[in-house]
Amino acid sequence: MTREQLAQRIHWHTVMWCVGIMNAGFMLPQLFQIWESGVTTGLSLVTFVMNAGIQAGFMLHGFFIRNRIVMISNLIALIVSISTILSVFYFCTGE
Repeated sequence: MTREQLAQRIHWHTVMWCVGIMNAGFMLPQLFQIWESGVTTGLSLVTFVMNAGIQAGFMLHGFFIRNRIVMISNLIALIVSISTILSVFYFCTGE
């Protein structure tokens, strides 16, 4: 069995869309918690910035290899990461 046949048999395209959705949504609970509580204590801004850089890199990678799943999921994840970073700044300046 070839890789292509295996991928077709296990519906790899669908699996990757599910992984892409999870990638895009994994930081949403953190963002919601920041906005619900307004508390940013204990958050590492460096980690969020590094994560956003990685997501930007993979978004560009998806663009260059013409892989829509990789590009779109990382673009959405990047937007959530940037929103989280901006939220941290917003609530830190209000303290």
